[in-house]
Amino acid sequence: EDIQLVEEYFRDLRDIHQSGAGVKLKELTYLIP
Repeated sequence: EDIQLVEEYFRDLRDIHQSGAGVKLKELTYLIP
């Protein structure tokens, strides 16, 4: 069940990325090891 939540989370991230707001998100991911 937890795995499904994670999959949904990453799918949301991918949608944000494709929407053009991904630049800020990309900057954020550099901060996360």
